[in-house]
Amino acid sequence: MIDLYKNPDIYDQLVPWGLREDEPFYLASTAQIKQPVLELMAGTGRLTIPMAKQGVNITGLDLSKEMLAKAETNAKQAGVNIPFIHGDATNFQLNKKFGLIIIPASALLLLDSKESIEKCLKCAKDHLLPGGKLIIDVITLACIEKTPRDNKFKTHRYTSSSGKDVDVVLTDFQYDSAEKLFSYNFLPQDTVSGQEIRRDKVTLKMYTPEELRALLYQQGFNISKEYGDYSRNPFHHQSMHQIIVCQPN
Repeated sequence: MIDLYKNPDIYDQLVPWGLREDEPFYLASTAQIKQPVLELMAGTGRLTIPMAKQGVNITGLDLSKEMLAKAETNAKQAGVNIPFIHGDATNFQLNKKFGLIIIPASALLLLDSKESIEKCLKCAKDHLLPGGKLIIDVITLACIEKTPRDNKFKTHRYTSSSGKDVDVVLTDFQYDSAEKLFSYNFLPQDTVSGQEIRRDKVTLKMYTPEELRALLYQQGFNISKEYGDYSRNPFHHQSMHQIIVCQPN
């Protein structure tokens, strides 16, 4: 498990709520859902809680106990009651089924092997109600190709507990084409001095669009919609995201 996921307070500062364009997409996707919804790898509730606030009957599952504890605190502060379950997205058995399961924010790519993804998809399929849907959302190889390896991106600024302004920078982009591993670092640094505060590495196991579709087909899913961005434009070979809506055969 990535060290960052054992530090949920830091995670919430580095991956802020309300600044990512995926939230409106998932709020719209669940707005009319009357059946229960499950978010796999839910983290600290960045998406789970806004959906619950709009009336969605949602459950969150995550492997990190630290992230779940923070998610429960965040939910309480937001005034919503959400079941957050400690579990492995590749091997879980819940006592209910869902009308929609989501795996957002490239979380699927945190699984380190094709076999792990197959297990995750099988578990998801086993927990869908008849007619239920699965939404997965990942960055693409095209996104990586457009990322200069020597570049740095400042994503946002936050104020630390000590009152200092901190800039969050993404840096050290690397892609191992043989292993299909894409990695980068979260690098928060003091806004005034530029001093590095910490460094957290994230590694994603990448797949081509064709490989991802094949994994879904092999696990018994049919793809009904495929988007290239959160505005629901059709997917094409230069899309930065691959967002798939599918359901069991």
